[in-house]
Amino acid sequence: VREREQLEIIRSPVDGTVQQLSVYTLGAVLQPAQNLMIIVPENRVQQAEVQILNKDVGFVYPGQSVTVKVDAFPYTRYGTIDAELLSISRDSTTDEQLGLVFPAQIQLKTNHIMIDGQTVELTPGMSVIAEIKTDKRRVIDYLLSPIQEYQAEALRER
Repeated sequence: VREREQLEIIRSPVDGTVQQLSVYTLGAVLQPAQNLMIIVPENRVQQAEVQILNKDVGFVYPGQSVTVKVDAFPYTRYGTIDAELLSISRDSTTDEQLGLVFPAQIQLKTNHIMIDGQTVELTPGMSVIAEIKTDKRRVIDYLLSPIQEYQAEALRER
């Protein structure tokens, strides 16, 4: 009886939050090697998975600084979180809206944000926007680039 009970109880090696539970019904059967759930460990500085566009992947590399905007908290009012790019997948995936993207991992420098003087912990699953600074340009370069592009293409023939 005890042996059977031991087989029915699943214990996590870490304390944390259950995320992406794959079975919701009592008595459900798992397939061999099927993930039951993901457990996000407590009290750890969090990581986020982000998608890097195909056109940008050539300009980013691990170790770059990342500015993270948490969608739940408007950054213009509550600010941003500093992060670092940890890794970029060597293989692309296709996103229905974005096309080819490369999954990447970023390490947040903190796992909370200040909201009206209160510390609010980030929750696993919150969506974010990650901005990676890849280059410096002067304002005049932004203004002149359409003209330069037009000039380069204007006198071409096929």
